[in-house]
Amino acid sequence: MILMGNFLYWLMIVFLFAFAFGSYALCKKFGKKFTWIFILTILWVNFLLHFAKQFNPFYRQDFPYSLRMSSGENICAISIMVMPFVFLYGPDDLKDYMIYIGIISGLGVYFFPTALIGLDISKSENLLEVVRFYFCHMGLVVCPFLLISTGLHTPGYKHVFKMPIFFLIHMGINYLNEILLTGSGLMSVSWETLLSRDFHNGGCAKGPATSWDSFASWFYWAFLHFEYDGELYFIPIIWGFFPIMIAGPILAFLLSLPFNLRNVRVDLEGLKQKLLLRTQSKVFALK
Repeated sequence: MILMGNFLYWLMIVFLFAFAFGSYALCKKFGKKFTWIFILTILWVNFLLHFAKQFNPFYRQDFPYSLRMSSGENICAISIMVMPFVFLYGPDDLKDYMIYIGIISGLGVYFFPTALIGLDISKSENLLEVVRFYFCHMGLVVCPFLLISTGLHTPGYKHVFKMPIFFLIHMGINYLNEILLTGSGLMSVSWETLLSRDFHNGGCAKGPATSWDSFASWFYWAFLHFEYDGELYFIPIIWGFFPIMIAGPILAFLLSLPFNLRNVRVDLEGLKQKLLLRTQSKVFALK
């Protein structure tokens, strides 16, 4: 059984980092072509597992309603479904976003595996689900790590202003998924429930969960929200538009900085020279 802080909990985290650095050593030894194939294989296996999990009795016993679990029900699920295509065909700015969101969300799940807490892994179907769960989220971390560490892709700091927009689109896909599931009958809930912050809100498309209220409510004035029947609701998708648009580029820039120090220095020096030349030209014009 996996519990917060127990032996299995830490074992999975240690295995994640061991696999990441072991994969790095392997890829450095065999070169970039091997690395490209290695990453793509993990991404496609993740993609297939996201749908093939329906064959596990863990999900099959709730079929067809379990199909919602193979949809874009949260940030990680959407990432798993689109990452192979972004890796193959995506522009550099979208690859940057997938690197950031993959590492952040993947690590977040490893340190807070709420979906697995208390699950009895002595049952084969539960054990299979635990293995699938950790492997899929491992790919979200390891593949971006390998892309960066082996030089196949370097996040560009000039793309940071697009990252908040990609995140809002990500949340939008998640919320649209909820609407489609409800409309199809695969998720039997009232339309009001779709606004609940504590119902299927893995992508935070409906704002921060109520568990955040005790420490984050002082900041809610900056979010787009309303009260209905004594309950606090946030406007789906755009609830955090202003903070996300401000903080997103800053966070993305800080994440990209270790890989762009030389480029930043060169660009700053170029900007400095341009300003100096412009100042000198104005002085000569006055003379």
